[in-house]
Amino acid sequence: MLLAELTTGRSQDVLDQLSGEHRAEVIGLLSSMRSGRGFVNDLAQLGGGRTSWEGRVAQPTLVIASRRDGSVPYGHAVELARTLPRAELVDSEAAGHFVWFGPDRNRIEALITAFLVQGATAGGW
Repeated sequence: MLLAELTTGRSQDVLDQLSGEHRAEVIGLLSSMRSGRGFVNDLAQLGGGRTSWEGRVAQPTLVIASRRDGSVPYGHAVELARTLPRAELVDSEAAGHFVWFGPDRNRIEALITAFLVQGATAGGW
């Protein structure tokens, strides 16, 4: 049931695209997410909306999103990247919320690694 909320497609199609190892990882992850409040808790940390953090985030930000994410609308990622002064938006081809299981996971991993190395090389952000 949780997986159905994380994709705009059919959850069975998402599962069918995963290797056995990745399927086990997804099942383990979803089994540990039973509070139903995780994302709500994350939003609460923003303190009431964009205006509470706008202008306070100066470091580079890598925003990765899938247009087929059924949990977080793609428009949220676009808005976040638009609002943060040093943000880069990366489109993932993932069939749902878990971009690290998408067919382009190697590209996403390389982008994350390059982003982190760039920050470390620059002496931190």
